[in-house]
Amino acid sequence: EAYNAVVSPMRPERKWKKTCDPPRRWGWGAGTSLQDIRRLIRTCLQKRNWRQALSILTTMKECGVPPNLLTYSSVVSACAKSDQTGPVLELFERICATGVSPNIITYNSVMSTWAGSARWRNALDLLNRIGTDLGVEPDTITYTCAMRSCAKGRQTARALALLEVVRAKG
Repeated sequence: EAYNAVVSPMRPERKWKKTCDPPRRWGWGAGTSLQDIRRLIRTCLQKRNWRQALSILTTMKECGVPPNLLTYSSVVSACAKSDQTGPVLELFERICATGVSPNIITYNSVMSTWAGSARWRNALDLLNRIGTDLGVEPDTITYTCAMRSCAKGRQTARALALLEVVRAKG
């Protein structure tokens, strides 16, 4: 309801700024719908406004609305699409610390931050963690992100070794 009351009457060009203001001013509390909040975070994701996505996540906690995996993953994606490695890693650690089990979408969002950088060690560490400790199977996106990171870091042999793993898996 809070989302619809604020967003529906807006013209498209004005929708962005107002929907990504922290919801504190709308009087959100314990009864706020996660669906409403996810819509706001999705808008932030589309506009690559990672700061506002983080602000909404913080406000959720202040309002007594516990974030779930989908909410966390959306904020991770917003940060990843904006190449904000620090916040992505911080959020990922927070997710793990809260006991929420990340899924492959969450891992791929984290991996995508390293696909655009030369942080190949981080990418390979997470790839190994996904495949062993966490019980989530890496997919083509996971491997592609790791290979891109290796390539950016001039680790051609490592990238080719990952390609062979993908080929062997079929």
